[in-house]
Amino acid sequence: MAIKRPEENNFFLWEAARGLSILAHPLLVPIYLLLYMLYFSSSPWSKLPMDFKSSVLFYISLGTTLIPLLWMGICIVFRVVSDIEMPSKAERFWPLLLSCITSFVTGIIAERKWELPESLTGIVYGTFAVLLVALVITPFWKISLHSMGMGALLCFVLMIGLDLNIDTGPGLYAIVFLSGIVGWARLYLIAHNIHQIIAGFCVGFACMCTTLLIL
Repeated sequence: MAIKRPEENNFFLWEAARGLSILAHPLLVPIYLLLYMLYFSSSPWSKLPMDFKSSVLFYISLGTTLIPLLWMGICIVFRVVSDIEMPSKAERFWPLLLSCITSFVTGIIAERKWELPESLTGIVYGTFAVLLVALVITPFWKISLHSMGMGALLCFVLMIGLDLNIDTGPGLYAIVFLSGIVGWARLYLIAHNIHQIIAGFCVGFACMCTTLLIL
């Protein structure tokens, strides 16, 4: 069951925290990264034809975000999961497992069929790595998936900026600020403790860093 708002918690802050948690849902992180790389960064990929960028955004988002969200909706309908927040450890297994599979398959297709550059396939494989580690940890400890997503997001923008020699400073500052706000939201919603949030951020950062170094 979703955690109910304690009486002492402000209603508007509670709803703001819920809204932030939805917007920063880890399944949405690949879309944010793709939008940044293809449309808002100074990377070479932002200069590609609009049709190509739209196709890349759609197909990668389909495999890393849309299909997993559809599966989660099915799980909610059949009461395998109580809501999109997946408040208990037990609820996370099937959504995480399917998300791992679809992310990995999407990465293979993006790399071998579409021949996308490593900086773009890194988004998909990095997502897979984060989900896989979360799948392994979750049965034993409720690590923060939101923080893992924010850590991976920060790592990707940082390392791509260094690799391509482009200015990602404003993006990095924004991500650090958002990471703090999302961390507050998860604490305010009593979804995690501070250790789970910090560990999630560090593990997400490490997963994405390892993936990009391997690629």
